[in-house]
Amino acid sequence: MMPKARAVSFINLPDFASSVNNIQIQRGVGTSTNGASAFGASLNIQTTTRQDSAYAEINTSAGSYGTVKNTVMAGTGLLNNHFSLDARLSRIASDGYIDRATSNLLSYYLSGAYYGKSTTLRANVFAGKERTYQAWNGIPDYIIGDPAYAATVGVKDVRRYNELGLISGDDNYSKAVFYKDQVDNYQQNHYQLLVDQVISPKLTFNGALHYTKGGGYYEEYKKDQKVTDYGLTPAIVNGGPVNTTNLVRRLWLDNDFYGITYSLNYRPEAGTNLILGGAYNEYKGAHFGNIIYTSQSAGITPDYEYYRDDAKKTDFNIFTRGEWNLGKFLLYADMQYRHINYSFLGFDRNLNNVQQDAVMNFYNPKAGVTYNISNSSNVYASFSVGNHEPNRNDYTNSTPQSRPKSENLKDFEAGYRVAGKNYSVGINGFYMLYKNQLVLTGALNDVGANIRTNVDNSYRAGVELDGRLNLTSQLTWAANVTLSTNKVKNYIQVLKDDDTKKFIEQQYGKTDLPFSPSFIGGSEISFRPFKSAEIALLSKVVSRQYFDNTSNQNPTGYTIDPALANNSFAANRYLNGYFVNDVRLGYNFAVKGLKSIGITLLVNNIFSTKYESNGATYAGISGGYVYNYNYFFPQATRNFLASVSLKF
Repeated sequence: MMPKARAVSFINLPDFASSVNNIQIQRGVGTSTNGASAFGASLNIQTTTRQDSAYAEINTSAGSYGTVKNTVMAGTGLLNNHFSLDARLSRIASDGYIDRATSNLLSYYLSGAYYGKSTTLRANVFAGKERTYQAWNGIPDYIIGDPAYAATVGVKDVRRYNELGLISGDDNYSKAVFYKDQVDNYQQNHYQLLVDQVISPKLTFNGALHYTKGGGYYEEYKKDQKVTDYGLTPAIVNGGPVNTTNLVRRLWLDNDFYGITYSLNYRPEAGTNLILGGAYNEYKGAHFGNIIYTSQSAGITPDYEYYRDDAKKTDFNIFTRGEWNLGKFLLYADMQYRHINYSFLGFDRNLNNVQQDAVMNFYNPKAGVTYNISNSSNVYASFSVGNHEPNRNDYTNSTPQSRPKSENLKDFEAGYRVAGKNYSVGINGFYMLYKNQLVLTGALNDVGANIRTNVDNSYRAGVELDGRLNLTSQLTWAANVTLSTNKVKNYIQVLKDDDTKKFIEQQYGKTDLPFSPSFIGGSEISFRPFKSAEIALLSKVVSRQYFDNTSNQNPTGYTIDPALANNSFAANRYLNGYFVNDVRLGYNFAVKGLKSIGITLLVNNIFSTKYESNGATYAGISGGYVYNYNYFFPQATRNFLASVSLKF
């Protein structure tokens, strides 16, 4: 089980889903059993479970943009009624939709288990390695929104433009030369030991030791860099100083994450379950940068290190949870204490970069009740409090005066679920009230990470509906919809006037939280014309999303430059809503010597809808006008992926 919160990225664990038995995503404050830091949402992953029979499987996929995926899996089944071993080896490669957005991903997974009468032991070892060309800046508005201008600089397809790694040819993109090693190169190795122990008929223990070793860098070509920004004294060449140079740098991360988690489950009587659990984890990360090449002599040694920031985070938590079945009622209560300590290199009040500490203590209570109306329907309600610390970048990019505060969330939930022979329906209402929520400003830092700031009061409120209907024995429809309002109260925006060098402050009454669509819908219509064959239509609709917290409003007295009025990408700070559809075709059959052969064809975005799923904005004022400097991440038009699976 791997709990994760705040943000999830699987590029360092390519094809991990092939070793996963179950994935559950829960919005809102998660229970303590989901992990200590479950705040706005939690993701729970259960890896491969026991299989009693030996097996082997080969999966091969190929598709658009040079995409290739190869997976080999095998398992011994249960040996001598006690032992099992499962293994997987994977490779994924693609040219990418964006220019030069290539990827080469490798991974493996090993899991060995012992099953005793009252003891289960499992050891997991898995790793992933990625080498991906950088495409994290997005496409600027003056390219994607102005094809006429883009054509004058040699851009033929404005939706696939990638500015990163440019060495020469600034005036013509089609003739430009790019740095071939403008890449993110990183590897993670994971080691886990899990134990389940039945101590008595009423008492069980679950525990896990884990260690993750990560290491790698992203390498980039940077033009016209000031040598003083790298702690260098300008070298004297031909009697004059070399103040700037083109260079190649590597920004490294060498990190270790390790700890222990545990829980004791006590069932004193039928209908009562008491849990005592917790965890202690440490994270150590060494961040440092090297210069490996300069076009001008800068007087540096090979692999010159121009910065280093060693950080450490300790995270301790303990919780107790009780569950009681009282007739038709199920009640639970959960109390968690969490202690966090950050040690990091950051700015002090005098803007000196010194080692500092931040200590936080959180108390997170939760309670809920479910009433079973019948065997097929119930209603429920819950209230939870969650607190969450800022992340490392929030600290290192601030001073004690501007240091972000921890977030507090009060989460109210209530819902109703009912299931019948041919249908199931659920409705859930939520109100998430935030204090000091860390929200996105819309901007990205120089490595593509989001920049955040505290807002005093904000909330998310809405209703979620999901259902499944068996229309016939062959035709099934499943759908989900979320309607919500996501607001910041009294947001204050600060912009710099490039002409006067002064800061302009604007207060807005109530605005939309960034990247928070008010409508999200999904649908899957599945038709099985005959046994082992499927035709499915998958649809997704997402409404408008704003980049920042202004709801596309401008400060009083300022407007967008009229010259940009015809370029909606430059004039507006939002993503347009979109509606996309995919088709999945599948057929499984068996032949002699094979358990099954599976053939799948996935056609994504069948109507070639042009849409952008993410973006960024950097607002500023110049010449009396507001300029947004927007960047967009367009998604591929119609594309294909065909797969063949052989099971032995």
